[in-house]
Amino acid sequence: MNTAIITAIARRGISGLQLNTRSYTAQSKPTLSFKQFIQRGKVLAMYRKYMRLLKQIPDKKTRKEMCEWIRFDFDKYRSETDSQRIEVLLGQANRQFKEMQSSIFSAV
Repeated sequence: MNTAIITAIARRGISGLQLNTRSYTAQSKPTLSFKQFIQRGKVLAMYRKYMRLLKQIPDKKTRKEMCEWIRFDFDKYRSETDSQRIEVLLGQANRQFKEMQSSIFSAV
């Protein structure tokens, strides 16, 4: 057991200690199929690519607006479950990413 936890228990007793724990049940999150799991990873990777690209925009206001736009677009399709539609959206996101990347590097 961690010494900090032991010290906290000794000072406050078990009832006074609050641990940050999460418990997920099968009912709270549906189980993803393998294809859905892979697609989820692709979507998250694309989102991370956008966020890394935003760091290269020198103007803070423009960077913030672009971040809001990207978040809005990703949130808009968050509940999409059709795998073919997700692949189409990933393709669109990839094309937009390349356009955005070339415009940022040509402006810098």
